[in-house]
This record gives sequence, structure tokens and C-alpha cells, in this order.
Amino acid sequence: MTFRAGTAMLGHLGIEWNLLDANEEQKAIIANWLSHYKQHRSVLHQGNNWRLPSADGRAQTQWALSQDRLQGLAVYSQLAMPKQAQTLPVCLPNLWPDQLYRVEVLEHSPLPGHLMKALPAWWKKDLILNGASLSQVGLQLPIFDPESLVLLAIQAVPLMEKH
Repeated sequence: MTFRAGTAMLGHLGIEWNLLDANEEQKAIIANWLSHYKQHRSVLHQGNNWRLPSADGRAQTQWALSQDRLQGLAVYSQLAMPKQAQTLPVCLPNLWPDQLYRVEVLEHSPLPGHLMKALPAWWKKDLILNGASLSQVGLQLPIFDPESLVLLAIQAVPLMEKH
């Protein structure tokens, strides 16, 4: 469910499924994704959108950035097992280099315990990085099974919060 919804997030988020056949857990997952879609609709439809393949071709990132480059939404999808031991960092281009941004994990597929014992240090913390870091160095993500993903919200930090 998460992979299906996340894959459609930067499109029209069409359900294309008879919801009468969905159980309560599936309906709750769909409701969560619809809530994210509605909350970020202006970024998704009025911003700029990119499809960013990974260097090894085993993953892709769909990246939507508002026209003012102050908020964005990224869907990282693991399409097949990575060729290396860890996923490659995900770079989010076109952010203001000196602007600070808060990174928040909104949704993710179940994290496989058989692939990794620890999450990246920033995963459950309030991560704030400048646009240059997010664009050029990127984020290290956990290892996902194929057909898994993560939804990330990127939001500029207001000036008074920078101190």
C-alpha cells in the first residue's frame, strides 16, 4: 500500500482501486497518504518536479520543489536491491544554498531488520541542514527492500528559528 501510494504521490494520487475491497488498515494507510497529498498539493502542482535516478539505477527520487524554493517533497523509491552495501546519498537539487531546511520523514515502508541493525543517526531527530548540503552531499537513507520507499518533507527554517 505504501509503495503504491508513494509512487502516485507526485502524480495525481489516483487510488484506482475499489475501496469497498479495502480492509480498515488499508483504508487508514490511504487516508494518511491523502492527507499528505492535500497538505502539499500546492508544491506538487505549482512547483517544479524532477525524477532523479540513483547512480546505480536501483532507486529513484521524485522531487517536487515550490517556486520560491522554500518547501519540497521527496519520494525515494527503492526499485531493486542496491549494488553496494549501503544506499547512495539522496541529493535534492535547486535549494537555496545558504537557507536552512528542516527534513522530516512523513511516511515510510516497513524497515527491514534483516538488512540493517541501525537507522541513520538523523532518522528520528529534528534534522536541519543548509540547502548546499542537501543539494550536494545529500541524505543517507536506511536500506530498504525493493518496492519500498520513504516520503520526506523539506521546509525552510524561518529566520527566528535559526539561532
